[in-house]
Amino acid sequence: MSEADTTNPVELASDIGGENPESSNTNIIDDEQHGFTKALLIGINYLGTRDRLENAIDSVRIAKKSLNSNFNMNDDNIHIMTDVTGKKPSKFNILDELNWLVNNAKKDDVLLFHFAGHGNQLLNSDNEQHSKVEALCPLDYNESGCIMDEELIEVLIKPLPQGCKLV
Repeated sequence: MSEADTTNPVELASDIGGENPESSNTNIIDDEQHGFTKALLIGINYLGTRDRLENAIDSVRIAKKSLNSNFNMNDDNIHIMTDVTGKKPSKFNILDELNWLVNNAKKDDVLLFHFAGHGNQLLNSDNEQHSKVEALCPLDYNESGCIMDEELIEVLIKPLPQGCKLV
């Protein structure tokens, strides 16, 4: 497993620009005139485990500060989960918060999902062409398993209306 990229998601989003080639109904933020509607920031350092990371929680703090100061985003529209928050980033809680993120999304909304933690590639059990699938490792991945890329597509991408942007 390796630490997910902890680059500031706001800077990364404005650097990328253009349409998401994977989905006809989701665009990456394409200019600085758009503000973020909602954000879900997750940072998992896996404290007290052999999988410990050093900077995942810090990346969430930086992202939140940037959303507040650069985009004037209200704290009510930013949900945060880390090892040290009351609501821990378990598999169940992450999926629940992803549902919050996309719930009531509409055209021209800009949603931000930031995950700093371990990811994994697992062997695909289906007979598809791909031999591996990507996965996010929640805090409780040893007990509950990883969040597979197909789960993310079902929960995070498919519910979005046309014209809604996900970063």
